Amino acid sequence: MIFKHIIIMSLTGSLFYLSIKLLKMFFKDVIDSNQEYILSIIMNLMYVLPLHLISINPGRIHNVKHTLSFVNVFNNTSGDYGTINIYQIFSYIWIIGMGIYFIFTLTKFYYVQIQINKMNKPLKDESIVQMVEMTSNKIGLKSVPRVFFNLHSSSPFVMGLLKPSLVLNNLNDTSMELILEHELIHIKRKDLLFRYICLISCGIFWFCPLIFFLKKELLISCELSCDKKVLNQASVSEKVKYFRSVLSYAKTKNIEQSRFCNFAKQEKKSILQRRMDNMFKKSKKANLFKRTIATTCIAILSLGVILIVSTVNSRISIRESDIEVDSSSGTYKSKMVTQNYTSKSSIPSSVPYSEYIDREWWGGLLKYESYEYLSASKLYQATFSGTMEKQ
Repeated sequence: MIFKHIIIMSLTGSLFYLSIKLLKMFFKDVIDSNQEYILSIIMNLMYVLPLHLISINPGRIHNVKHTLSFVNVFNNTSGDYGTINIYQIFSYIWIIGMGIYFIFTLTKFYYVQIQINKMNKPLKDESIVQMVEMTSNKIGLKSVPRVFFNLHSSSPFVMGLLKPSLVLNNLNDTSMELILEHELIHIKRKDLLFRYICLISCGIFWFCPLIFFLKKELLISCELSCDKKVLNQASVSEKVKYFRSVLSYAKTKNIEQSRFCNFAKQEKKSILQRRMDNMFKKSKKANLFKRTIATTCIAILSLGVILIVSTVNSRISIRESDIEVDSSSGTYKSKMVTQNYTSKSSIPSSVPYSEYIDREWWGGLLKYESYEYLSASKLYQATFSGTMEKQ
């Protein structure tokens, strides 16, 4: 069942996220804003990449003994009533929650994009256009993005994943070159792509609160790393002007900017304080020994989390199959049978089955798994499997 894999994936990501948070407490002076952003991306990928999915047997998921007596009207095609197990109940809840999240998110995305496109006007200021071209060449962009002017925007931002565009709202900014470089770095590093991946992760793992903390941390570390890269060679006066621009954008409240394209929306005082500290803090080069220890710890944590969750996943699969446990006690036996039907619609969702084994009768309800069309006899051969118990 897919939901079981989602639970295991959320466990992997959560354990890795908490481990990295604990590790960062011990290496505050070693991990800078750029490395923190990379770690945030890795933590997000640990949620969505199925690195731990081993020893999975989805075909035996229906053998779980702990079922609830709810009528399964969705799988009832023959008039027989089955049961919905606990995994199915939670999977339905998960699918409904995920559907609500993505419908709301896509609706808002579509609405905001329409509003922004209506207000965007092509930039006609040649000096700014030339500055964008020069800055793009400076940071190594392969192509110069389109530039728009939006008077109703609260701050400059980038939008568009395949064809990125730059939207400006103040053409008289005293630190315009640094602001442009900041936004163009977002385009070069494909920050919007990681933001979309994070939004998808939030939709898939909406039941896990840590994913939303990770989303916030990813956005903040993205801004901090961009600030640090832009101001790497800047003077103190340039840093002051740059931070004043950031402050002015934070105070502006014209329209609600899209969370899909804007990285500098209205920020809380605590975030602004972090950005200021990051801008004016001198970079300290940590010695090779400390960096080696930090890298080794992260590698060990990653491997440890994957091994731990893989072990848990294997044990869950064994419990779901009920083969090893039930066979040893002699209470349950697994069984798979095939039966032929004249049409696909006549195949039932489950069939009762009994068999005389070792001088005892065994029986149970075997559930439908799959079918194969026999062209020679023009029959549908259906496969049923499940567990039998002593009668």
